[in-house]
Amino acid sequence: MILKGTNIVLGVTGGIAAYKAVELCSRLVQAGASVDVIMTPAATHFVTPLSFQTLTVHPVSVDQFQLLRDMDMAHIELSKKAQVLVIAPATANTMAKIAVGLADNLLTSTALATTAPLVIAPAMDADAGPAEWRTCLPASGQGSSAGRLECSRATSAGDLRRTVRAWVLIGV
Repeated sequence: MILKGTNIVLGVTGGIAAYKAVELCSRLVQAGASVDVIMTPAATHFVTPLSFQTLTVHPVSVDQFQLLRDMDMAHIELSKKAQVLVIAPATANTMAKIAVGLADNLLTSTALATTAPLVIAPAMDADAGPAEWRTCLPASGQGSSAGRLECSRATSAGDLRRTVRAWVLIGV
């Protein structure tokens, strides 16, 4: 198992592509990863937390002020636990919030609090290209520690691997 022992926090945002995150979660678990799922409230309109809880055997976090243990805040606990934070799908809204430091839900709070690498899989129309993505994230020297957004489109398995590397925006 290639990911055995890896702690992955999977963020799911509210877009039609949210159903694909269920399969991604399943594959990560099958590869041996320990997966904790954070859903935005909007994501719960597309897929249910129960689907992820069944796959991961962990509770799914939605509420920003949910207590995971006696006094730990969910976003702090999950940000410390994550070896990588994957947001898939990531709506333009969520990407923009992270870019400007807006922490108004559990996912954006966790993304801003973690020191783990952040992998973002944009949930945009196939025709939406780098110009549209740049409207969501800051240009070089502003916002994220990487300071830029690199984009590419996956058309093969090799392209997908390169694309995923390009999606690592913070904590590179």
